[in-house]
Amino acid sequence: MRDLLRGGAERLQVGATEFQCTPEELLSGLIETVYTMRNALLHGEVDPDPRVLACYEPAYRIVMALLRCIG
Repeated sequence: MRDLLRGGAERLQVGATEFQCTPEELLSGLIETVYTMRNALLHGEVDPDPRVLACYEPAYRIVMALLRCIG
């Protein structure tokens, strides 16, 4: 995955984080990250303890928002 924080593109401010990538690259990185998280959980690479699940809840909400947009 490409470095979205120091990618050399124009600055893209999202909340408190500044990215240096295009909006398309940021969306691609988000989807890749959520998919990697899903695979790690599904294939048993991480234990579904409360600390881990705290990271997965926002990812779930992001996926549901994306599905509402395309559905």
